[in-house]
Amino acid sequence: MLNHRTRVGNEKRKIMRAKLIKAAMMVVSDNCKGSSAVIEDVIKQAKVSRGTFYNYFQSMDELRSGIGEALNEQMVEELLPIYDPIKRPEYRFCVGSRVFLMRALYDPDWASFVKISEVWSQEVLVANIMSRDLEAGKNAKVFYFENLEVTSDFILGGVASGIQALLKGVKEPYAYIEQNIRLALTSIKCDEDLIDESLEFSRAHIRSWISGKLIIENPPWLKLESMDALTTPK
Repeated sequence: MLNHRTRVGNEKRKIMRAKLIKAAMMVVSDNCKGSSAVIEDVIKQAKVSRGTFYNYFQSMDELRSGIGEALNEQMVEELLPIYDPIKRPEYRFCVGSRVFLMRALYDPDWASFVKISEVWSQEVLVANIMSRDLEAGKNAKVFYFENLEVTSDFILGGVASGIQALLKGVKEPYAYIEQNIRLALTSIKCDEDLIDESLEFSRAHIRSWISGKLIIENPPWLKLESMDALTTPK
C-alpha cells in the first residue's frame, strides 16, 4: 500500500499536470495563438517555471497529446450516464461510437485534440471500455475475433480516423458516421441483421437522450437542430 507521503505526492503531481493541461488548452485554443503556441505561452498562463513544465512534459507535442487524452476521458465520463445502463455489447458499441463521431462533427476544437494517435492507446479509459465491450460481445457470441488487443487497437484506430475525417470535412457526414460504425461491426463478424438492429437502437437511444426522455443533461457541444438528420438511417 502507498504511504501517506507517496499519496500526497501523487496527488500534487496530478493537480499540477491538470493545471498545465488546462493552461495549454487556453493558449492553444486562443485565436491569437492556436497551433503556434509555445512552451513560454503555457508557463506564462499557468504561472509556473520552465523547469516545472519539463517535470511533466518534454515538448508541446507531448502536452497536446496530454490534452487529447484528458478530453477523451472527459468525453467518456460524459457518455457514461447514457451508456452504462445499456447491457447488450453490440448496442453499447453502436451508441458509444456514434456519440464520439457526433462530437467530432459538432465540436472541431475537441476533435482537433483527440485525433492524435497517442490518445488512442490501450491505457486510456475509452480503450478499456471498448475492450470490455468487445470481450463481452465475444463471450455472447455476437462478435467473432481472435486477439482482443489487436481487435481493440483496430477498432479504436477506425474511430480515430473517423474523427480526423469528420474534422477535415466529408461530403455526407451523417452517412459517413453510419458506415463507419457498420464497417467496424462487420470487421468483427457481427450478423448483418444484428448490425441493422443495433444501429437502429443507437439512433433511437440518442433521440431519447436529446428529447429529454432519459433525464440526462445534454452536453454544450450537442447541436440539436441537426439531430433529425444525424439519427436518420442512410
